[in-house]
Amino acid sequence: MRARIFALLFLFGLTPAVADEAPVKEEDGTIAVEGRGEFHIHPEAATLSIEQSARAETLEEAQRQGGEAASADLNEIAKWKTKGLTVTGHNFSVAEIRPVAVPNTPPRKPEWVASDTYSLRLEPLTSLNDVIAGLISAGTRIKSIGFTVKDERAPLLAARKLAAADAREQAKAYAEALGVELGGIKSVSDGEAQPVVEGFADLPTRRGVPGVPPMNLYIPDAIAFTASVRVAWRIGKGARAP
Repeated sequence: MRARIFALLFLFGLTPAVADEAPVKEEDGTIAVEGRGEFHIHPEAATLSIEQSARAETLEEAQRQGGEAASADLNEIAKWKTKGLTVTGHNFSVAEIRPVAVPNTPPRKPEWVASDTYSLRLEPLTSLNDVIAGLISAGTRIKSIGFTVKDERAPLLAARKLAAADAREQAKAYAEALGVELGGIKSVSDGEAQPVVEGFADLPTRRGVPGVPPMNLYIPDAIAFTASVRVAWRIGKGARAP
């Protein structure tokens, strides 16, 4: 019946009044922001990456020399086990290095390189400088040093809370500037949460030098854990932009 009425009106050149388009309800709109948080805490442990490598003309000789160097590392590590030094990872690699041919020069023989890389953890930090000096005296190359805590979960959760508070503060600022009110939360998306690594790379190597002077490695007062979160709020009912 309704369709017939509309057809008759159209036939006689009459059209019904069309209502203005209904405005979008404020609660259908959203304010989405990304909050960031950074939590600082005193370091409780150190992570070290050390390396020993040997280069020789034959694979067998490279492995032999590399094994001797690795044994020196393990002996030094064992000395500090009672002070909290532990091995958390190990990687061994061997590769043949073929020199690039140069015109008008005698060809050079290929070489073999054997490398051992160890990941270490020291907790507590009271013996860090002595451990570094001992490793250097053993001819070890210290690739990097980082700092962390016993349990990373607690500071990461603290950083997430700061990120959520930052997101709410931003959303309130937008709502106030736009003349609207915040409604309920529509969605929450977790972002990255991670520690900010503090470290030192390529510390000097002293092979076979007796009496390495004491180290005075800087330990940061605090390390940072960061987090981010994306939150979308509905715009509250009855709120209207000016």
